[in-house]
Amino acid sequence: MKELARNGVPRSEIVLATKGGFIPFDGAPPDDVRSYFLKMFIEPGIVKAGDIVSGCHCMMPAYLLDQLDYSLRNLSVQCIDFYYVHNPESQLAEVPRSEFNWRLQTAFEASEEAVSASNIRMYGTATWNGYRNDPGAKDYLSLEDVIAIARKVGGDDHHFKVIQLPLNLGMEQALPLRNHSLRGRC
Repeated sequence: MKELARNGVPRSEIVLATKGGFIPFDGAPPDDVRSYFLKMFIEPGIVKAGDIVSGCHCMMPAYLLDQLDYSLRNLSVQCIDFYYVHNPESQLAEVPRSEFNWRLQTAFEASEEAVSASNIRMYGTATWNGYRNDPGAKDYLSLEDVIAIARKVGGDDHHFKVIQLPLNLGMEQALPLRNHSLRGRC
């Protein structure tokens, strides 16, 4: 960002998006992953062990906001345009749908708070399989249900406005598969 600004590109000409959900390392993987994880996330109270699925994914509010703060600092900006909950469907490998819905709701509550604090403009979900799977798949996400959770949190003026999913020659399912409904119609 700083280099773009030095080259005369105004912030208003840039759309910044970042994601939170997967647990990253700060650079190369540390020699002792467990100690790193304890020091960075457990000891400061950012996450509890039960908040993590598959040893690598968390979408609890404190964690998502912590990662948003990292992005703001790393990019030297005060506001991110789009903040995505990254692959929320990963949670469905270990938690029941009711727990998933609660976790997604709390993630959206934190996102609405970040909008109110002017740290993000809007939020959404960046998925791999969630939106392009058959509705019977365990990790399927109904866009209609996800939007209903956003409405529950932020009312009709919620800031859930963006989604990201793969759509390319090798992964075309999002286009021909009629797997989402709107008001009962596919």
